[in-house]
Amino acid sequence: MSNQPNGRKLDGPIWPPVEPIEGLSIRLWCIALKDASAIAEIMTPDVSRWLASWPPNLTVEAAAERISRAQSAMQEKRELHFRVEERERNLTIGYVSVAQSATDRGVGHLSYWLGSAFQGKGYMTEAVRRALAAGFRYLDLERIEGGHPSQMGGPPFPTITKSEEAEAFVEARIAEGSDFIKIIYDNNAEFGENQRLPALDKATMKAVIDAAHKRHKLVVVHILTEEQARDAITAGADGLAHLFIGDTVSSDFGRFAASHHVFVIPTLTTLHMICGKSPGPSILADAYLEPYIDAEWRSLLQVPANPRQNHLCSATTGAMRQLIAARVPILTGTDSPVPGNVYGASVHVELELLVKAGLTRSQALAAATSLPAKTFGLNDRGSIQQGRRADLLLVQGDPTQDIRATRRIVDVWKRGSRVQR
Repeated sequence: MSNQPNGRKLDGPIWPPVEPIEGLSIRLWCIALKDASAIAEIMTPDVSRWLASWPPNLTVEAAAERISRAQSAMQEKRELHFRVEERERNLTIGYVSVAQSATDRGVGHLSYWLGSAFQGKGYMTEAVRRALAAGFRYLDLERIEGGHPSQMGGPPFPTITKSEEAEAFVEARIAEGSDFIKIIYDNNAEFGENQRLPALDKATMKAVIDAAHKRHKLVVVHILTEEQARDAITAGADGLAHLFIGDTVSSDFGRFAASHHVFVIPTLTTLHMICGKSPGPSILADAYLEPYIDAEWRSLLQVPANPRQNHLCSATTGAMRQLIAARVPILTGTDSPVPGNVYGASVHVELELLVKAGLTRSQALAAATSLPAKTFGLNDRGSIQQGRRADLLLVQGDPTQDIRATRRIVDVWKRGSRVQR
């Protein structure tokens, strides 16, 4: 056994309690004393300022002491701590832990962070899902406190737990400068019961929607199942962020959505990733897109195909067909930077998927330009006409005949000024 910075032996004969966990873009290792230097290096003040339990200047010695305590808690089956590693470069990029509640051993608490250079790339989304699954098994948990997207990493954000808080919650968001309100109505159970997270109840969701409408704000609700979509629409949501996955869709869903005058941002690129047919590799293989993907984002796109998951897009395909037939407004979005998606390039893939789903090429172009502007009241942009912002994209070819022509970009202007790609 090797010696560590504090002179102690590395781990014991029962180590590790959980074998390394392989993900698509990350790998999870049970934390070990040899990790102290790497953890101290990426725990910089701009990370620790969001984490009350971590010091602003973490030394290797202090990291080793924390790791020692974590190992003791793991051997007592009270906690599970992982070092998060980027697979492509074998770099330590963050930390994630699951711990039993001090008052209820069936309840778990989640903690996580990423080094500042690795944030916003979708790593923690995958790391937390896999850590939660391991935590449920190893710690014998019944539920986790904290809901989506708290498991995805990043700084803390305001939350709400009961309908009586809705008015104050919405007022605070508007005071911060929010132009619209987004609600997460998703318990994560579509990824397995052992990954279920707390979620808003229907009464609280409706109270937030009502409070937002009282202040003349649009409300978009994140969903991933048909039941969640129907609940959100019934509660008065203006739009849905994501369409849903599943094996089937009710025959009246499109008519139901149209009768409530909602819009839908399906994010097909993300749903296809969940369904085991991520468009990420195709982006890296595209000569018009690949040169503009920074090296640090490439690993995010390397999501292998999983044909066993393809059936989950059956509901997505059927729902899209119904929504288009019912003339429900469809807007473009990608949910970047979840695995398989990156900012910018994935929009071009989304346009192609929208056309394959049944939109005309002109409708797909409108879904990325004039329709979002109209929907969100951005009256100074979205179409080419006098007095509006000169945000222009010049492409080679005619995307009303070939939607992939949007990828052959010749020039870009923002507010009338040419932009270097």
